[in-house]
Amino acid sequence: DVVNNGGASYDRRLPGDDYDAPVDPRLWTAPVPPDDPETFAAELVASGELLVSADTQGADTDHLRGARYVAAMELAYEPRVRKAMRKIYMEKAVLSTEPTKRGEEDIDTFHKNFGIHLIKEKPIATLSEETLVELVKRVRDAEERNKRESKSVPVERYDVCQYLRIILAERAKEIRTKVHLLTNSIGDPNLEPFTSVLEEAVMPYTPDDTQEWREQRRKVLVTSLTKFMIPAFEREARAEMARAASRVGIIEASNNFRKLAMEGPYRPLDMMGENPFLDPTGDLPIVGISISTDPREATYLAAVNANGEMVDHLPIPSGQTISQLQDKVVQFLEAQRPSAVVVGTGGGKISLGINRHMATMTQLATEKWNNRFIQRPDEDEDEFEDRKRKYHHSNFGEDDHVWKCNSDLVFDGVSQLFGRSVRGRKEFPDAEVNLRIAISLARY
Repeated sequence: DVVNNGGASYDRRLPGDDYDAPVDPRLWTAPVPPDDPETFAAELVASGELLVSADTQGADTDHLRGARYVAAMELAYEPRVRKAMRKIYMEKAVLSTEPTKRGEEDIDTFHKNFGIHLIKEKPIATLSEETLVELVKRVRDAEERNKRESKSVPVERYDVCQYLRIILAERAKEIRTKVHLLTNSIGDPNLEPFTSVLEEAVMPYTPDDTQEWREQRRKVLVTSLTKFMIPAFEREARAEMARAASRVGIIEASNNFRKLAMEGPYRPLDMMGENPFLDPTGDLPIVGISISTDPREATYLAAVNANGEMVDHLPIPSGQTISQLQDKVVQFLEAQRPSAVVVGTGGGKISLGINRHMATMTQLATEKWNNRFIQRPDEDEDEFEDRKRKYHHSNFGEDDHVWKCNSDLVFDGVSQLFGRSVRGRKEFPDAEVNLRIAISLARY
């Protein structure tokens, strides 16, 4: 009642009570003996009701210690008390780590366990399954938002498997871990959040109560917490953190494997020197080119965004070649600024020729774009100002990143199937076959 309702209640009835009669709060109040604790204990020992073992005999012996121990054990195993105290412990406990002698020798800046060997008073509530799942969801939502809005806002990463790394480091005898409560002013564990709740529930003030007996009951509470409940809660907290880290780690690993599985095999030329695991390809805007082998059909350039959605296309009518429409193609590339241009191999030798032409055109388009605000030697001031004004007034002239693009040949067998499939017709019902093939190539 103290935890859930904000206070203790003494209006409950015992089985068999008269429900019409008023409740006597004294039924729920611990009795107070008339004598002080020492006199009361001495009388019990003298009468034989309280047995004293050999190691507890002596003039200054605390004869009630055994009784307090039994009372503390009974209190610790009371389910409602245990539930309330466990909730407080999970909110107040912290985790600290320190390196062992081996850890001091082995762990440096480049060690895999660097950072987790000097954790100080990290709340274990941040390592619960609910918190870790929320962190994973927050990262995923941020990535989806960036993907949906075609942005590159940095996403804050969280080490959701940190406790698993701590367990491995502890098994390797490189660190020591401690789950504990914060200390008070004299360096002892701060039990005040626990005792304040327990005292209100089990130590109600009565007029005949004395300070000596209240102190005895307070010792019962402290013994129950320090000897029974808190050690058990520490074991449960460690098991819960390991279970939470394992479950959330599996979720995070499945998400990472899904990203790898859903990532296409193509990797742009400017990313070839990077490790694909440290610097994944990700979702990039691509232009695909489907070569028409039928003189009655057009060749298509299709531009897709990072989400694989077609944003624009450029048809090359039958009877004309890409090189004949170079200015239009360069303008199209400059407007879309793809990371790469992929040419389907279905055209055979024609595909080889188009790939060479596209390599020249992509180089021309990237140079034109990256130098758009630099005056050319053969350009006067008026022409330069007109060109800058054209870029400023366009919807793509404000981006100041360096655009890199290359042209590559890509096997288009799967794309040929998609262009003629039911799924392709259903997704792009108004598009011609070669346009659907070009879109599929760009999604490669």
